[in-house]
Amino acid sequence: MFRYFEQNFSWSFAVSIATEMGAINEIDAACAPLRPFQDQPAGIALDRWYRSWDALGDKLSAQAVADAAEGHDFTAGMKYLRAAAYYQMGERLMLVGDERRLPMYRKSLEAFASGVAGSGHRTRRIEIPYGNGVLAGWLAVPEGQGPHPCLIFANGFDSTKEMLYLIHHGIAMQRGIATFFVDQGGSGEALRLYDLKVERESEAWVSLCVDRLQQEPDIDRDRIGIIAVSFGGYIAPRAAAFEPRLKCCIAIGANPIGDKINPVDFEKDLSVHEIASHSMWLSGAATRDEARRIFGSYTLVDALPRITCPFLVAHGEDDAPIPMEFAQWVIDLAVNSSRAELRKFRSAEGASFHCGIDDPARMGHYCYDWAAEALGGSARVRLSGR
Repeated sequence: MFRYFEQNFSWSFAVSIATEMGAINEIDAACAPLRPFQDQPAGIALDRWYRSWDALGDKLSAQAVADAAEGHDFTAGMKYLRAAAYYQMGERLMLVGDERRLPMYRKSLEAFASGVAGSGHRTRRIEIPYGNGVLAGWLAVPEGQGPHPCLIFANGFDSTKEMLYLIHHGIAMQRGIATFFVDQGGSGEALRLYDLKVERESEAWVSLCVDRLQQEPDIDRDRIGIIAVSFGGYIAPRAAAFEPRLKCCIAIGANPIGDKINPVDFEKDLSVHEIASHSMWLSGAATRDEARRIFGSYTLVDALPRITCPFLVAHGEDDAPIPMEFAQWVIDLAVNSSRAELRKFRSAEGASFHCGIDDPARMGHYCYDWAAEALGGSARVRLSGR
């Protein structure tokens, strides 16, 4: 993985994500002044982190306003989307409870909505009532006459629908696969705006997404699948086991969370600054021990044998928190899947770190090619006039 900050893994992890969503020179300009603070106490380091990314987002937003005033909507849209990515990179590493998080997150949502509006993407926002809030998502639809196959794209432990959209949108559209990028409980808007926590029974909210997508006229109601990243390696197979309408399941990174690992116990090489407080926030636990017990109850032992649809696990051999043998364990238990496959990404080819974070597009291309075969999209370029 690209170690921009040699002494701070979570900062380098964020930079690796940001380079997939933004412009490297902008990111370098924002991060170079942060190098002296990468090993400072959290109160000092994260304040600098917040200020630098917030300033970069504001800079791009101001440029987008100027472009829009000149009638250059597409140019403005692209800058708004990058601004949204930068705001979210700043917000995701701030300490839980920091009063600056929510305003910064709201700025990211506003920038992203403006970016989608100017981008020319065939994307619309969908809100699904759930509990005391809503599950909000972006439904991206490819060119051409539908109805189109569709994937529900679920978040991981600390990702958002906007982050995944900016990395995977183009990949999905090239394959003719509509994708519903959604914030489930414990992530994005669901957590930050409605305090919806993560759930063990992921099929509860996934089934509502299927209900809604089956009502969309440009979505093929009989070709809906699910894809998810990181913690989503638990969410997706659990949902596929108990929601029979899902026609395929893809885990970008296996995650047998309660069976083999417990995220609360991670102590190094973290994608967020404090895993204990983050775990408590997502789960609603009052203590670290309670969070450990909650996530320890998440098991796929009974779910994996129930999966009958095609099932892919894409996993990197250099994944530190989740060794390759755990990914193999997941596939070995999916004995009733019509096509259970483990795609191992080796160090020599790239995308070998956790969820392919060192080259997420590489892993994304493979997964969407596989989805195109499973759902009937297209893995080949279609030339105009042919």
